Order: sequence, then structure tokens, then C-alpha cells
Amino acid sequence: MSLAPFYPKDTTNHVSFCRIAATLKPSGDSNIKVEVWMPVTGWNGKMMGAGDFGWAGHIMYAGLLVALEHGYAAVSTDTGHDESLDNGAFALDHPDKMIDYGYRAAHNMTVYAKQVIQAFYGRPAAHAYWFGCSLGGQMGMTEIQRFPEDYDGAIIGAPANPIVDLNFYQIWPSLLIAQNPARQLGRDKANMLAAAVMAKCDALDGAKDGEIENPLACDFDPATLLCKGADDGKCLTAPQLEFVQMLYAGPVDSKGRKRHTGAAKGTEASFGGYTADSAMGVATALFKYMIFQNPNWDWKTLNIDHDIDYGNAVLKTVNVADNPDLKPFFDRGGKLLMYHGWSDGNSPLTNIEYLDEVKKTVGVEQTEDSMRLFAIPAMGHCSGGSGCDTFDKLAVLDAWKETGKAPEKIIASKIQNGKVIRTHPICAWPMVASYQGSGDLNAAANFACVKK
Repeated sequence: MSLAPFYPKDTTNHVSFCRIAATLKPSGDSNIKVEVWMPVTGWNGKMMGAGDFGWAGHIMYAGLLVALEHGYAAVSTDTGHDESLDNGAFALDHPDKMIDYGYRAAHNMTVYAKQVIQAFYGRPAAHAYWFGCSLGGQMGMTEIQRFPEDYDGAIIGAPANPIVDLNFYQIWPSLLIAQNPARQLGRDKANMLAAAVMAKCDALDGAKDGEIENPLACDFDPATLLCKGADDGKCLTAPQLEFVQMLYAGPVDSKGRKRHTGAAKGTEASFGGYTADSAMGVATALFKYMIFQNPNWDWKTLNIDHDIDYGNAVLKTVNVADNPDLKPFFDRGGKLLMYHGWSDGNSPLTNIEYLDEVKKTVGVEQTEDSMRLFAIPAMGHCSGGSGCDTFDKLAVLDAWKETGKAPEKIIASKIQNGKVIRTHPICAWPMVASYQGSGDLNAAANFACVKK
């Protein structure tokens, strides 16, 4: 059974359902596996499309189970290839499989599922919602941009987007160390840096709780940690300081173009994992198999001045999904609920910039009626971390769609050993939670959403 961090770990099924498995072949080289699950009783009249993660290659059974437990009929796809292949190796010399993975599988499974659901129940689904994080989030962005009629609402978590720029950014820190090994921090210095940032910015929201509520308000200067003399392990050498400053700033090419947002304050512990020995495998595979079509490509040859633009040109018709013109989706009444953890190495800063671009393109009023971004303090990639990372995303989106009232605040929980140990308000950006000065720091009632 394929699991993902954005679905609950309990995958016990309590619902009787009809399971339809099919293989779709929109091209001669296509082999798209799809499963549609439909509750026999208690159907709520709606449908959910379950996004995948990583390089996909499997049916997202955990997502289908979540949908069933909520009363939804649901559909998932392996995106047209088998996960046993090394990351993106399926794309090598298979342009149709690239297209299937990029957008065609998700769209075709949606069309197919709607037909099956109507045949099974004798009526169409009243609403269709997408739910995915990471790759699943990127798949959802592709869906609402290319096929705005497919879904009436989308839950998009930490999308792997913009796909080429992000994957370059995930390789880039290792590239910097390969160019100058003295830049490498190691785990101990990364943790020392993280502790210094937390000490500076933890209480900015009024609560000293070991979390940074709004990293954009944190003005920590890493230069304060520069070694005054010999390196005693508790300071940053000049090359290490340069490395940290570059990570915060983000990659800039020789023309002065910023190619991706930098690291958010509060993610410093992850800096210690970067080495010159290896780079993130998911990211290197994108360039190796999908962009350059060369299994022998060496990530250390990555060129910021050429390879990002080249990659975007290659994948523009495949899975680039950074178009801020969401008017076709919004005009149909589509609702976009985005969420992203501040402790994710794939920073929410990109989605904050995207939200601003949508407002400029579509207009502030329609965007505020149709789109919400929730940046979650101390949550990792899709879930995890010390922050409150659990809330009923489907229920929030469905209530928004049914009532027309956009969510301004979500009460999220931290669950440990099956028990809620803490609650916290997650505010619609640009609002952030602020402690009201008294009461339990672990209770959401003692915080209010305020303008950042």
C-alpha cells in the first residue's frame, strides 16, 4: 500500500465500496493505471481526485481510503509508469510517458472517473475536488491551469512548483559546496545556527514556544556568528557564512536574475545535510531523464545561466504549472486552498510570491474570493515537524465551496500517540497568529490572527 505524508497514517477501511481498476491508453506508448473507488452506501454525492508523491508510479491507496471515510467517490492513477524504475527513468526516450506523467494521466483519470461514477450511481458527482501535496500539489496546479473544468476545488499542499526552478534549487546547495568544500556546515554547526535563529525570533509573535510564527519578520543576521579567531566549532567561518547568506538569498544568475526564493528562517537545521558527495535524487533525476534525456548526466555540470531556461523550454508543454492566470478556474466557481509548512525545505515563500502574482493577474477581489494560502509554522514537507500539522482539509474546502464563505482561520492540531496535545490557529496569509498575552500556549483560543 502506497502511503504519503499528507494522508493519515491509519489506513484501516471501514466502508464497503465498489472498486474499478482500468488501464487507459491515450497513446501507443501509454499504460495509465487508474482505480475508482465508490462507497456502496453513504455517498455524499461528490468526488475526490487523489494526488501522488515523489515520481508517482503507484495508485495512491491511502488517499482513496481518506476519500471513502469522508463519503466521497475517489480516483487515483499511477501516472502511466511503474515505481520500480529509478526515479524518472521511465521518461528516457518515452515522450508520451512524459506527457502522461506531466498532465495527461491526471486529466484522463478524472474524465474516466466522472463517467464511471455517473454510471454507478445514476447521477453525476455534484462537485469534484483535488487533494494532493508535493508532486500531488504540482499535479493539482497542472489540472486547474490546463483543465479548469475538471475540478470545482483543489487542496494544494507544498507543490513541487515551479518544477524546473525548484529542482534546480534543490541541487544548488550541493553545487555550491562542490565549488568550495570549505562552505560545508555539517550537522553540529547547522543546529548551532538554527538555535541562534530561534533565540532571536521565537518570541516575535508574543509566545516563546520554540516556533517561529512568521519567518519573514525574523531579521536574524548570520554575520553575528562569524568566527572572531580560530574556528572553535561554535562559530561560522567566512566560507560557511557566505554559504548561509547565499541560501537565504536564493540562487542568482550572472544576469542578476533571481531564479528561486531562498531558504526561510527556521529551516537552518536542514543546511547540515548538504554535501558535495550527492544532491537530492528526485531533483537530479528531473534533469537527467526528463530535461537532458541522458542517464550519464552529472549534476555537478548544472549551469544556472542555461539549464533552468532550457529545462522550462523542454517541459513547458509537459508539466510546467506556474501560470498565475487562474481566471478560467475562478470563473467557474473554483476554490483553491493552498497550505505549506514553514519548516519545509521547499519554502512557502514561492507560494507567497505566486499568490501575489495571481492577485496582479486576476485581480485582488476575485483572488480573495477564490484562493487561500495557509503557511503553517514549524510544519515540515506536507506534514511532520513540531508544529500543528493536522486539520480536516476536505471539510474546510467543502464548507467553502458549499457556503461561499472563504476560510480566514483554521484550527490545526498536533497529535501524539493518537491524542491531541496542542491546537493552534493557522491564519490565511498575510494574516499570522499572535499570542494574546495570557493563557496556555498550547491552546488555539489564546491566539488571534493579525496583520503581519
